[in-house]
Amino acid sequence: SGPDPDAGLLGFRQVSDTLGSTPWYLRLLRDESAVAQRLALLLSTSRYASELLTRAPEAVSMLADTDELLPQPKQALVDEARSLAARHQGTEQAAAAVRGLRRRELFRIAAADLLGLLAVEEVAAALSDVADATVDAALGSAVARVEAELGEPLPTRVLVVAMGRLGGRDLSYASDADVMYVHDPLPGADEVAATRAATAVVKALRASLSVASVEPPLALDADLRPEGRQGPLVRTLASYRAYYERYSAPWEAQALLRARPLAGDDELAAQFVQLIDPVRYPAAGLSAADVVGVRRLKARMESE
Repeated sequence: SGPDPDAGLLGFRQVSDTLGSTPWYLRLLRDESAVAQRLALLLSTSRYASELLTRAPEAVSMLADTDELLPQPKQALVDEARSLAARHQGTEQAAAAVRGLRRRELFRIAAADLLGLLAVEEVAAALSDVADATVDAALGSAVARVEAELGEPLPTRVLVVAMGRLGGRDLSYASDADVMYVHDPLPGADEVAATRAATAVVKALRASLSVASVEPPLALDADLRPEGRQGPLVRTLASYRAYYERYSAPWEAQALLRARPLAGDDELAAQFVQLIDPVRYPAAGLSAADVVGVRRLKARMESE
């Protein structure tokens, strides 16, 4: 009775080929009729959910308990992701473990969504929480890797800022993650060396989440940064301040409305928020020129 029964049957065969010799799987299907019903519905409805499940068939056990299908609290996700990354400090295995956790949680959310257990807003928030935990743990692993290569602690503080739909906690299943990268050299550190180290961390972070593997990738898009693709990937806090004071366009102030610190140094996060608040919430409101700029951009978006 599903939209695509043949796809459902194929998915069931793939899951069963992997788990068929596992006693708990057969017992689950025999004793929990709701599991079989839910499994049939998911596999015949969503190719996305089916692919997630066939990569880790043991997740089918979640279907036995409705409470198990509800999204995990964000802090629990962050703690688990950090613990997984710490077991493989600064290695490719750390990124793989964190992405595996993300895949599991994506299936949990997709299953709850398809079974009518979550509202649209709850799905978006849950997807955003999973992305947050993934980036947070991957950043810690990237810092550890770069510090191991340098043979000393990082000479700068690093911050990942969520932007766009991620910043607004409004992700969809197909969304990439819009972010900006900020760093602030430690007292006495050479700014060039600090920027080089921060850039190495960001490149390691992006690579660990997007490298081809059996786990679904999480693309980090930094196009909303100052000067877009033409600007430096990582800027110092002072550079952001100088840019926003001199060159900030109305659309950039609008983009900052959804900016929020995601991962990294807490003190730097507070300083960055203090920096951007006057830009996105101007005390005098929008000027006439800003209003014209917003309307022009809106017209351009509609025409294109």
